[in-house]
Amino acid sequence: MKVIANSTTTLRQTVPGAAHGQQNRVPVGMSRMAGNHGKVDSSVVSFKSEKQRRARTARRSWSPWLVALPVAAIPLGIAYGWATMPPNDDIEASFPICGISARITCVVDGDTFWLDGVKYRIADIDTPEISEPRCAEEKALGEQAKIRLQSLLNAGPFGFKAGFRDEDKYGRKLRDVYRSGQSLGAQLVDEGLAHRWLGFKQSWCG
Repeated sequence: MKVIANSTTTLRQTVPGAAHGQQNRVPVGMSRMAGNHGKVDSSVVSFKSEKQRRARTARRSWSPWLVALPVAAIPLGIAYGWATMPPNDDIEASFPICGISARITCVVDGDTFWLDGVKYRIADIDTPEISEPRCAEEKALGEQAKIRLQSLLNAGPFGFKAGFRDEDKYGRKLRDVYRSGQSLGAQLVDEGLAHRWLGFKQSWCG
């Protein structure tokens, strides 16, 4: 005789040959797994097999990412290190103000100069125009920026740092200029003689 009260009760099953009134207690969960003659319920086995198959599939789908993500982080770390590392101060020259003669090494304005016959534009700033100013204030401030850049370049060795673009549409080499790990362009910005370059020119008038 078998008595099952509910899913949480204990199944009482009479064992042949046992004394009258003595019963074996079999957990309900086990009774579900065993059918007639002690055979395993195929639905339970099928469920476990499906669960194991899904677990193996999940591990296979994640495993390439576990390898790819650390590998991808290596070039990103290198790029970040390169972007934040200041250049060596290995350039030194004497810079006069550019005149009407051939320009080899000289200062054009607050953000443009020549060095050994190559024209450079300081990439991280924009200074007031002196050739085509929009107002008298811009012209006067542009002259101050030009003299200040000349002073900074002549103060000692400095280094170039290239960005993502090598040159602009005018053929000028785009470089940030550093000395002792400090940007000379940022110094001009701090002194009010340049704007930080944001991709467009900002007004110096009004």
